[in-house]
Amino acid sequence: MPLEPRLTNDVPGVAKRLLALGFRYVVSASKEHQAAKALLVRLCMRPDMDRLGVKENCIDWALRSLGGLKSGGGHASIYSLIGVLSFLAGFLNSCDNGSAIMFLVVVLEYTQDLITSNNSYAELAYGYATVRKLVIKIHRASAIHLLSGPSLPADSKDDELTLLGNIIDHLMTCLGDKDNPVRFSASKALSIIAQRLDPDMAEQLLDGLTERLQED
Repeated sequence: MPLEPRLTNDVPGVAKRLLALGFRYVVSASKEHQAAKALLVRLCMRPDMDRLGVKENCIDWALRSLGGLKSGGGHASIYSLIGVLSFLAGFLNSCDNGSAIMFLVVVLEYTQDLITSNNSYAELAYGYATVRKLVIKIHRASAIHLLSGPSLPADSKDDELTLLGNIIDHLMTCLGDKDNPVRFSASKALSIIAQRLDPDMAEQLLDGLTERLQED
């Protein structure tokens, strides 16, 4: 199960109770999952909550939970993974570039590990179309931040172009996914990214797509 969040004592009681509800239901298999995700994202976006460190607390919770789920093997709940990934996707779609760039590399490293790892949990999790769609949403939002945001931290082992190239390669691979909703999400993500690329890079992307179609 995902870990407990680390909230400061300065967070008001009402906010703590709302956050507790969000953390509880975002990883559940119930219909409240989407509402819980929206609640957590909106609380993170509030300036007053940001000043109290709630945004950092929620991201810390998500990243620690991802690490715990990965090490939990086949006993970890798939709904927990879906909940954490959906929160990260929603947050990346809503936050500013400065907030995203602080943890973008860590999130992309986890999604890459989920895609390529041979351990039993990763293979099981990535077999779900919902998980693959959430990874695409995270990659789409990450690419937009990489193209329009500030530079990555100086200690990052990868540069923006390398990360962007990895994202595009993954999305192009997903165009051949066995599930239509996944293929549609990948094509939508590539079209959005292409609109933000400079002309030379957009032309390279189109050439790559053409080559992929000819191969298939």
